[in-house]
Amino acid sequence: MIGTDNGIYELSEKRLDKICCDGMSIYDLKSYENKLYICSSNKGLARLGSEGYSDMLKGSCWRLITTDKGLVASLDGPRLYLVAGDHAELLADYRDYAKKHGWWFPHGPSHITDFAIYKGVFVASVEVGNLLRGPDLASLEPLSFSHDQHNLLAVEELLLIATASGVYYTEDLEAFSEANGSHGYFHALEKCGDLVLGHVISSKPVKISRDRGRSWEKVDIELPSPTTGTTGIACIGEGKAIYASSGVYLVDLENRKAEKLVEKIPMTRRVTILDKDL
Repeated sequence: MIGTDNGIYELSEKRLDKICCDGMSIYDLKSYENKLYICSSNKGLARLGSEGYSDMLKGSCWRLITTDKGLVASLDGPRLYLVAGDHAELLADYRDYAKKHGWWFPHGPSHITDFAIYKGVFVASVEVGNLLRGPDLASLEPLSFSHDQHNLLAVEELLLIATASGVYYTEDLEAFSEANGSHGYFHALEKCGDLVLGHVISSKPVKISRDRGRSWEKVDIELPSPTTGTTGIACIGEGKAIYASSGVYLVDLENRKAEKLVEKIPMTRRVTILDKDL
């Protein structure tokens, strides 16, 4: 599935079909309890099921995560909501932290962009603000690390953080280092066999790491550049990935080749392999 600036598309082989949501900028989507839940920056949280489409929460919705308590949606504020059937109840409200620590976002209130489970605790990234940590999503607290944060990925002993200036990594949530070769407006952290994938705003956007995110190298393939807010790469098998921005490509990472699958789509916001989670 590909969430774009103008709805949701389903990719099958080389065919792309629009399935929902004209006029909606789709930042995340997740299948849960036989329904498709949709996060939109301009329409909020919605649901698509056998009974059709229904709005659930107004505001800007940015990320979805399944936990042992159920599906959790990240909305502007930052606020987190626990989804139960056709209802959503407030799980946590971090607007006091936003005010205290000066969190901000150029297009509205700050928000949580991603989640990870790292060494047994929940970690959450804020755009723009502090990294958060806690035993559960209702009890997150700010850490010292503060940046324009986009994506998180736990890889063995490391937590990786994609930011507006590159990738940072930590082994203890106390000391943070910038990864060599990662400089750029970085989005999308994805494990793919022995590699970690991501992309920057560039005419050669795809980057890979062979050492769990400590250092990065450019994949020498010209592709349409992503823009701010694009998380446009997903692993589909060892050494192979779907990359999407204004077009859709099958990328062979080791052989440095790309096959064009779809020439033109609205700008991608997220590529998702449904039912894949933390």
